[in-house]
Amino acid sequence: MTHPREAAVSHAAGQPGDAAAESNLGDDLTRLGRAAEALPHLQRAVSLRPGYAEAHNNLGLAYDALGRSDEAIAALATALRLQPRFADAERNLGVALAHANRVAEAVPHFARAVEFRPGFADAELSWGLALMLTGRFPAAQPHFARALELNPHSAETQVTVGSAYTANGRFDDAVACFRRAIALAPDYAEAHFALGDTLRRMGRTAEAQEHLLAAERLGYRPAN
Repeated sequence: MTHPREAAVSHAAGQPGDAAAESNLGDDLTRLGRAAEALPHLQRAVSLRPGYAEAHNNLGLAYDALGRSDEAIAALATALRLQPRFADAERNLGVALAHANRVAEAVPHFARAVEFRPGFADAELSWGLALMLTGRFPAAQPHFARALELNPHSAETQVTVGSAYTANGRFDDAVACFRRAIALAPDYAEAHFALGDTLRRMGRTAEAQEHLLAAERLGYRPAN
């Protein structure tokens, strides 16, 4: 079965010269992991319509996916200049700054994203992570709790928050997050690995081994 985004790519590819179509095509390609292919479409979109904030936002996402942080930050800043209360661009600019090791600068962008769009779960999660990375874990915890409250059925959010808890020695809370992730997505290899690793740190070796083996069976390979 064709992935819905692949179908969207095929459709949009038949509409060259339309700024919205070029922007949407570039966004779909970036989300499919094809950011290098996305770039020319997004560059055409902003060339065709320089005042199109959404296209500048999508261009920033593609640059960020390619590790081109300075260009990502510039494109996202342009999106915000064109549309000052653009919550997605605020959050994406924060992420790009964090990727450029400018985490302290990222924090106010996540705060503004939540201000502009209350209930923005991804921005709450990013805000919490940025606070944690700048040594403010107690301040981060309400944002993690809010992200989980807003997105209770996201296994990925459970694993991200659980990993933050593990990094800060909150093992019982981490284990609860990882178990919820596995309940939501039983074949989620990263959740099994994270649970196994945390249980191992807690000295619960037999339980840890069960989940580490499950992660390996599901194809998980730790990053080098």
